Amino acid sequence: MAALRHGSNWLPALGVVLVLQGGGGPWALAAVGCLHGLRFVSRARLVDLFVAAVFLDAAALWTASRVGLDDPLAYVAPVALSLGIVARSLRGSVAPVLVDAPAIFVSAGYRLAPEHKFPAPLEDAFAALQWVDRNIADHGGDPNRIFAAGWSVGGTLAALITLRRELYAGWDLPDGIVKACFAACAGFAYRADVLAPGDGGLTYGDLLYDRPGAETLASPLDHVGGNRTPFYISHASGDFEHVRRSSAAMAEALAREGCVVEYDVFEGLDPYQRNLAHGAPHTRRAGTVRARLRPRPRT
Repeated sequence: MAALRHGSNWLPALGVVLVLQGGGGPWALAAVGCLHGLRFVSRARLVDLFVAAVFLDAAALWTASRVGLDDPLAYVAPVALSLGIVARSLRGSVAPVLVDAPAIFVSAGYRLAPEHKFPAPLEDAFAALQWVDRNIADHGGDPNRIFAAGWSVGGTLAALITLRRELYAGWDLPDGIVKACFAACAGFAYRADVLAPGDGGLTYGDLLYDRPGAETLASPLDHVGGNRTPFYISHASGDFEHVRRSSAAMAEALAREGCVVEYDVFEGLDPYQRNLAHGAPHTRRAGTVRARLRPRPRT
């Protein structure tokens, strides 16, 4: 991390040189963007935030222009680096792996707690799903092959829009609209009396809810009954305790329902390293997601 703090002005030039010399194209741009994102986290200089956004956006645009088409992947943007770089960080590092499938990568934001309590974030996620359903065909996508994914709370929201089928009618959504859910480093049970990560002493009830009993709104584990949509759940071995415990419980609960569920633990990583690894093209996650995106043979 010291190198990220001090020896740094060569990073943008490195990204440009690698691209000009054919050393990775969008991957080089994404790597430089992620490094600047880490530098922003370590020293909180807005110039790093700006440079990271530029390089990650460039990586996404490069990849999209090369592929030339988009696909119905509704990605509920996770909370990764904050201050507006959240969606950009994933668009730049994750998008290349997916649009090469080929797939359309749709990045959606949502209102954040504690300023906006549940169900406000869930309403935003459903609004994004509704937009994709109604508009993706105009962008070359197939509304019959929509997938939901997310990291951290984004993964929680992706799971909720997959499982809360009783809410579909209110959003004019067809049953079975989500063909698979990919949730990484997500929490699946946000109980009101559990302390949230950090040293603030706040519980999830303090952060997320403004009325008793609302915790079930943010807990996918409470809504697995009858589910048949495939799930891919993954997290880092060094993840937050509530993520590790609720992910294992979620995988077990889905398996009891008889649906297809894959569960991966990535050893030796913390959740932020796991987030950055999403863009690596040869990981188990990339292979699993890309395989699920491929059209199934007709029988």
